[in-house]
Amino acid sequence: MDTQALNLDKSIPLTVVSPRNHFVFTPLLPSASVGTLECRCIQEPVRTILGSNGSYLQAKARTLDTANKRILCESIHNELFEVEYDKLVIAVGVKTNTFGIESIKQAASAHDDVFFLKHLAHARAIRTNIIDSFEQAAIPTVTDAERRRLLSFLVVGGGPTSCEFTAELHGT
Repeated sequence: MDTQALNLDKSIPLTVVSPRNHFVFTPLLPSASVGTLECRCIQEPVRTILGSNGSYLQAKARTLDTANKRILCESIHNELFEVEYDKLVIAVGVKTNTFGIESIKQAASAHDDVFFLKHLAHARAIRTNIIDSFEQAAIPTVTDAERRRLLSFLVVGGGPTSCEFTAELHGT
């Protein structure tokens, strides 16, 4: 991907503030999560897209002061700093909808074998869990019942990502 594909004018200085230093082609997250594709194949570094006239800050925007055209940011290392702007584009991220089911929220925040699939980190975590499950199931002392449990995966959701992930997992 190049800046022309995004219609960025390289003559105008541009600063991107984001906690993630890459863009992801999200339709391929299911493939990356089961190992059909390597994660590096579906990501593009922000700095590569920005080119030499752009700058990138790995942080989250915390507060916006429109009167003074300043944004208070917090780096991923918990450092606070301000960024001044002339023009501002706000592109918010996403939160996975758990439809108010508390047990899903609790299990996901406890990293208790509940995985979402919206970011590269999610795909990596799913892939690691799948590999670990197969490795555990291969241990000679594991009972048949435990092996069946280890090799059983439940996919919740009927949207495109869930369907694609299920197809990719089945094909591996």
